[in-house]
This record gives sequence, structure tokens and C-alpha cells, in this order.
Amino acid sequence: GRLGAQRKQACYDAMLLATLRAQGVRPAMEALNAVVARDRDVARDAHVYAHGIGIAAFAGAERVGESFAACTPEHQSGCYHGVVQAYFMDARRSGGEVSAEAVNALCRDHRAEGRTWLQFQCAHGMGHGLVMFHGHDLPTALKGCDLLDSGFERETCYQGAFMENAVNAMMPHHPAAELAHGAHGGGAHAHHGAGAGPPTFKALDPDDLLYPCTVVEERYWSACYSMQTSVILHFTGQDVARTARECLRVPERMRSTCFVSLGRDISGMTVQNRAESRRRCAAVPDPADRAWCHVGAATNMLNVTSRAEDGVAYCRELPDTEDKARCYESVGTQLRVLASGEAEREEACRTVEAGYVDACRRGAGLAVATR
Repeated sequence: GRLGAQRKQACYDAMLLATLRAQGVRPAMEALNAVVARDRDVARDAHVYAHGIGIAAFAGAERVGESFAACTPEHQSGCYHGVVQAYFMDARRSGGEVSAEAVNALCRDHRAEGRTWLQFQCAHGMGHGLVMFHGHDLPTALKGCDLLDSGFERETCYQGAFMENAVNAMMPHHPAAELAHGAHGGGAHAHHGAGAGPPTFKALDPDDLLYPCTVVEERYWSACYSMQTSVILHFTGQDVARTARECLRVPERMRSTCFVSLGRDISGMTVQNRAESRRRCAAVPDPADRAWCHVGAATNMLNVTSRAEDGVAYCRELPDTEDKARCYESVGTQLRVLASGEAEREEACRTVEAGYVDACRRGAGLAVATR
């Protein structure tokens, strides 16, 4: 039951922490990979365990870049996010401030051409970290993201903030919380800050499945709705059809975002099983909405492994009656963040089936032959 699951999780946490201390970040990630291969429960929460490894790997603000560089991209890059989270938890404990200068300096090393992917991981981790820094007061954390000069980093930071808000409410004993306390001492929830009471901002509302998106300012909508189906699925017992109906209630221009979010969550629920993900997206009645569900699943397949072929394979297996062009174009768009340069994007789009190469190239920002 629930207690057994918590004990098992505590056991894995202790093992990962021991491996990290004795051997370092890479061996700890390899140990996590070995557990994931054997235990489906851990596979489902692998991203959160990877966050925990990153948090425990943090060795002080002056070495944040070094800890970040030691991470690996598995499990949706949770290790990277954890290091940045720990940076903010450390700042909170030492009474530090979140200044525009500090947040803009954090991802500085990853702004060069070909490093977009690490820039994304850094800014996403910052969103998680700011929510923790501000004692899970989401609106204040979002204002911290607003201090970023780069629009790309701001949007990515918002997404991390909404994710932390949701995960902390849905999984209060998640590995990141436990490992944080193991790494730094100071009570089971060191990251809630000394003497901090419960958060003043209500994180989620089971009576309004679109909350907090319904109360935040419009500039945060895109990031919020891109996470919200995780919340809806949580409160509806993983009911995909019901979640699809909730997506019909969102503001019109956020509708595709909501269905992409659903596809991503379906990919996670099936532990990246392509056939099962296709089957669950098929529960979305409207073909246009269903196409966006497939987009979410395909791009998640690619994000989890950081391998283009995993996204391409999902699109290739879609029946021709589905909007395959949209799937391939979205995989191409994702390659702009993931691939280290134009040659790598070219290479990935070459593997696409005949008739859809141009869709991939369009998404990837590559020249398309005009006919």
C-alpha cells in the first residue's frame, strides 16, 4: 500500500544518495537507470528522482556550473533542474535575495549557439527553484522569472514554476524533498525555509480543475496551460476523456496548448509506450485536438531520451488519417532546442518518411524546396 511505496522510495533515495556521495553524479544517474529498468513505479517518477540527484549534487553557489555540467540528460533532464533548485534553496537558507543580476547570471554559460538545450534546462530549473525560494508562493516566484532579460528563458522559467507548484501539491513527499533534506540536513523539508508556515498561495483547487491558470495574469497562461493536464488527470483518476473535455473549457487560444500537455502526460502515463499513447490520444474526439495530443506525445518521447528518432518513430507509426504533417513539424520545432546545430537538424529530418520531410524541415527552421 501507500506506506510500502513510501518505504521503497526511501530505500531507493538512500541508495542513490550513498552512490552520489561515494562515486559522484554520473554513477548515481547510472544507478537510477538500473532501477528504472527494473521497477515501473520508479520509471514513472524517474524525473523527480533525477531532480533529487541534482539537488544532492549541489556543492555551493560558486560551483553551481560544475555541478550542472556533471549531470546527464536522462529522465527529462531532472538532474540539471535539481542543481539549479538547490542553488535557490541554498540562497534562501543563507538569507540571500533574488536580484535581476543573479537570475540573469545563472544561465549565462548556456546562451551560445548550439547550447539552447542546456539553456532551457537551466531556466526550467530556475522556475522550480524560485517557487521553493519563495516558500511555494507561486505569483511571487513568477515575478522572479519576469526579471529574466531573455524571452525564451522567461517562458521556460514560468513552466518550471508551474511544474513545481503542481508537483509539490500532488506529491508532497517526492524524492526531491526527501533528498534535499538528506543532502543538507535541517528537517524533512529544509527547502520550505526555517520557520516558514504553510504557503500563502493555494497551489491547486480540486473544485476548479483549470486553477491556477484561471487566476494568473495572461502572460503566464501559455506556461500554465502547458502543465495543467497533469493536475486535471491527478484529480480525475487519470481520466483522459474527462481531461479532454476540460481542455475544451480553456481560452480558445490555449486550446492546442492544453491538448499538447495531455499528449505529454499520456506519454508519461504509458512510460513512453508508443502504441498505448496513440490509443489513449484516440480518446480525444475532435481530429484537430487529437493531432495536438499526438504532438505532445511525440515531443515527449524525444524529450525523455534526447533522441530525435524517438519522436520521429511516433509520427511514423501514426495512421495516415491522422495529421502526420503536424506531428513531424512539431518534432522539427523541438529539434531547434535539442539539436546542437543545423547539421544535426538536417540529419534528423532526413530520416522522416517520404512526403513529410518538408514538414520536419519547416519546423526545424531549415530551407524547404518550393514547388
